[in-house]
This record gives sequence, structure tokens and C-alpha cells, in this order.
Amino acid sequence: MIDLAGLSLPVDLPVSLPSDLVRQRPDILSAKAQLHVASANIGVSTAAMFPNFSLSGAYGAAGSSLGNLSAANGRFWSIGPSFPTPEGASGFRDPPMAQQRVTPHSAGKGPGVVL
Repeated sequence: MIDLAGLSLPVDLPVSLPSDLVRQRPDILSAKAQLHVASANIGVSTAAMFPNFSLSGAYGAAGSSLGNLSAANGRFWSIGPSFPTPEGASGFRDPPMAQQRVTPHSAGKGPGVVL
């Protein structure tokens, strides 16, 4: 059991809290994590506005028997790009930022949270 009579308050109470103590508050840590997520989402949304493509290739050998695999006429190769089709009727990708409206200022908005 805890003896409450043995506990006492400090004589000099600080007027303000040290910043290290404030940084450990759960609501501050949560707001900071939400800010990091919102910043990452902005980067992902910005990258999604730009076109992307991939280039792939293949090389191989084919033959009707194991001895024919080394023949020059049994070798094949291919190379080609791949472009994903844009979404939307306009033919262009709508920026996801316009849909989400994610900003760093809206990340930590919660009851009683001030950064």
C-alpha cells in the first residue's frame, strides 16, 4: 500500500514545464506521428502526379532437344516499355492531393493539441 501521508509536494513549483517533459506527452507524440504521416502522404501524392514507366527485357534459348539449346537459331530476346494507363476520362491523372486535401497543418488537428 502507498502511504499518502508520507508524500509531500515540492516547496517551489515551477511556473512552466521543461520542454523535454512536454515532448513526452502522449498527445504531443501522437500529433508528431500524424504530422510525419501527412508529410509522407504529400510526397506520395506529388509523386503520383508524374508519369511512370518500366522497361523490361528477356533473353533465352529454346530447342527441341538438349543439344539444340546451343544453336544460334534457338536464341531469343525481347525488350519493351510499359506505361500504365492514366485514370479519369480526361486522359490525365487527377492529383490525389486534390482528393485528400492533406496538409501538414491539418495533420495534428485534434481536441486540445497545439504544436
